[in-house]
Amino acid sequence: MALPCLTNHAEGVVPILEMLVVKPHESGCVSDNLARALSELIFVPEHPALKRVRATLAAHYTNQSELRPKLKGCLRGLQHESGAVRLMALGQLLEELHRAR
Repeated sequence: MALPCLTNHAEGVVPILEMLVVKPHESGCVSDNLARALSELIFVPEHPALKRVRATLAAHYTNQSELRPKLKGCLRGLQHESGAVRLMALGQLLEELHRAR
C-alpha cells in the first residue's frame, strides 16, 4: 500500500490515491468492487495533501458514529504483513479508542 510512503513521497502517492478514490466519484464510474474496497479504507492519515481523498471517503463511505467497523478495520490492519501498515493501524486504533472515551 502507498500510505506508508506518504510522508517522503507525497507527490507520487497523492495522485495515485486521487485517481483511485476521487476521480471515479467525480465521473460517476464507481463499480461495486471499487466501492466495496474503498469502504474498507478506514485509516487514511490526516495529511494535508489527502484532503480531497479524505473528503470523498467521508462523504461516500464513512459513518462517523459507527465505532465497530472502524475497530474491525484497525484490527485487520494490525494483522497485515507490512510493519508500516501495522504501525499505521495501531496509531488509528489508539486514535479511535481515545475519541470513543
